[in-house]
Order: sequence, then C-alpha cells, then structure tokens
Amino acid sequence: QLHPILAQARNEPARGLSDLVYRTLNVLPRAVTTSIAGGMMKGVDVAATNVPGPPIPLYLSGAKVLALVPFAPKAGAAVNIGLMTYDGTCFVGINIDRAAVEDPEELTQCFADAFAEVVEVGEPPAT
Repeated sequence: QLHPILAQARNEPARGLSDLVYRTLNVLPRAVTTSIAGGMMKGVDVAATNVPGPPIPLYLSGAKVLALVPFAPKAGAAVNIGLMTYDGTCFVGINIDRAAVEDPEELTQCFADAFAEVVEVGEPPAT
C-alpha cells in the first residue's frame, strides 16, 4: 500500500529544490531558521525522522559508546520522534509538548507497548 505513495514522493519534481532550500536555510541566522521551521510545523501533530547511524561500534577517549539516542526538537509539532540505528541496535527519542498532549505518560506507555509488540514479532519462537 505504501509503495505508490513512496514512489510518488521519490519522483516529486520539487524534490530537486530541497538542496537549494537547505543550503539557503543553512546560511541564515539560527533564530531565523528556527522561526521558519516552527512556522512550518504549526498544527503538525506528529513529526518523525529516521537517521541511519554508524553500523559499527564507536569509541570516545577509549571508552565504547553504548548508545546514540536521537533528540528531535519539537519545533512546533506536538510530538517529534527520532529513530537512529547504531551498531545493530535501534534507539528512539520522543519529545512531547506537554501543552499539546493531554497525558504524555499514557502516550509514552502506548509507544512502549507498541515497541514491545514489534520486538516480540521479530523474536524467534522458543524451542
């Protein structure tokens, strides 16, 4: 079901402009880009991003990095979710606007339950 939607997104003519827009935003002062991004995200309930991380272990001053947890700023969205893979593990960071989400603890529990279901499906059957 998603294939036609993703194919359309990949072939979107405006996609070629994204590099130009990104480079332009990158040279503007941070306050301006933050304001623009916040304005674009007004009314967005959930924003999600997936960032592929390094597939190998990293070390900092000789100590192995155990986790790379993404932080996705709200930037106007009620909930912003970042997913990052690192060394064979998937890490998720969830940033919730408490003014927009009535019960953030319940939402967090829903995410935890859903992730547990996904993990359970991927586990091999017990022998």
